[in-house]
Amino acid sequence: MVKAKPLKWVESPRHGKRVHAAMDYETIEHYPSGAAQYCVLYRGLPRGFANDYPTLEAAKAAAQADYEKRVLACLEDTPTDPWQPIETAPKDGYFFEAWHVIHKCWVSVKFLDTPWNGCELIEKTMTSTWPLAAFSCWRRSTPPTQEEV
Repeated sequence: MVKAKPLKWVESPRHGKRVHAAMDYETIEHYPSGAAQYCVLYRGLPRGFANDYPTLEAAKAAAQADYEKRVLACLEDTPTDPWQPIETAPKDGYFFEAWHVIHKCWVSVKFLDTPWNGCELIEKTMTSTWPLAAFSCWRRSTPPTQEEV
């Protein structure tokens, strides 16, 4: 499971107010109605935050939730092991990387439309054909190029 690290807050009094800062976030203590309230600023602006929070902990929790949302939005879900059994390789006409069991390297191949001479796969250079048994696993490390589509 992927999660964002907690923000590390540092208190720094500024202009007579208690300010807690962490990365691009600040909580500022103020007294609009006599009781302490806390506002949250992101890069100096109150973007998307409630005007005031009743406690410092509530303000920090709002900033942490916003921070986590921003960090996780930048990540993409990728399998931990991109190599799949060769039997599951796509037969969609696009090239993919396959691990050659004899040469111990990956080879860019795709399935032939019609197997030829006992071979089912053709190398991207279009110079070599291979039986499926020559490979143990496959992955598509990059999306198909415009020429492949």
